[in-house]
Amino acid sequence: MKINKILFQNFRIYKGNNEIIFSPNASKNISIIAGKNGFGKTTFLTSLIWVFYGKMMSEVEDKYRKDIKNAGGYEKFLKTLLNRDVKSEFESNGTNSPILSVEIELKDLLIPSIPCKSVVLKRSYDLRTETEDLKIFIDGLENELTKEVGYEVFINDFILPREIAKFFFFDAEKIVSLAEAKSKAELKNLSKAYSEVLGIKKYEDLKKNLETLLTKLKRSGASPLQQTKLFSLVDNEKELLGLIEMNQDKQSNIDKEILNHKLNSDNLQEKLIREGNGITVAELQVMKKERDTFKLESIEIKNKLKKLLDIVPLVLAGKKLVALNNQLVYEHKFHSNTLNQDSLIEELSAFSKSILKNLNNLNLDTISKAKVEE
Repeated sequence: MKINKILFQNFRIYKGNNEIIFSPNASKNISIIAGKNGFGKTTFLTSLIWVFYGKMMSEVEDKYRKDIKNAGGYEKFLKTLLNRDVKSEFESNGTNSPILSVEIELKDLLIPSIPCKSVVLKRSYDLRTETEDLKIFIDGLENELTKEVGYEVFINDFILPREIAKFFFFDAEKIVSLAEAKSKAELKNLSKAYSEVLGIKKYEDLKKNLETLLTKLKRSGASPLQQTKLFSLVDNEKELLGLIEMNQDKQSNIDKEILNHKLNSDNLQEKLIREGNGITVAELQVMKKERDTFKLESIEIKNKLKKLLDIVPLVLAGKKLVALNNQLVYEHKFHSNTLNQDSLIEELSAFSKSILKNLNNLNLDTISKAKVEE
């Protein structure tokens, strides 16, 4: 790619139309633009970045990102690109045309599937309407491919990617900083840029495409029986998912119907009670409160019954315990001469205390406890 011609119109210091032609010459193939400080060298470099990337120029260099930020955004930054005299004349009388533009003609540019001799990029900005416009001409004509892909995407993909622009448009200080890059992020960006410059990225993309194609082929390499089984399972899954969704809808509708029927049932019960007995709504409410009270009392009675059930085995064995006591007394009288009376009394007392202790653990009421002790 070679730059054949650049045309400036009211771009900062370049007031009016200023054309620079780089005529190709086999013996002199290097063009040098020199000048003192403030004579437009940096402006020349900025114009190239702007005509290629426009709003995306902030991604090329941090310098342009800072300039756009300091200007208050890209829209305000565009106004700083317009020649000051042209801007002042327009603001004072409004008669002149406040348009700035940069046009660059490229030659020896290879674009896949589009053989061409020259490509012209023209980016302009109209202060009157505050609109930016970009046009691309291939051999003097607009191309449908550029419109379909998009001008910005076409420049980035087919002419000069933003990632490697810093290796083509740079100042002396910047190239030194690039050579001294040390951080991982900087080295990663350099590696990516080298891949773009050397054309390695195309082979990397080709490798990724081949890997993707291999994956697709592996997936489609199943036997006819396996494919049939897979399709059958997929169809069954879809059918089951449909049934699940349908059943969920049915369940939701049934729940709503149950709620409605319950409300209707309550209303009908109240209506029947009022019409059958002639009671008022207030009386019905009182009856409902009494019903709730009886329910609570029923719960308390059930709890007491559960406690009494714990001593049922003891009550059932009451007669046996009396018989045991009589037997012990009889044996005591019979063996009074051979047994130690004090130890026997002590054992009986300990047995009675253990029974009473277990009764206390049952938390019986006073009446029930007295009956058991008797």
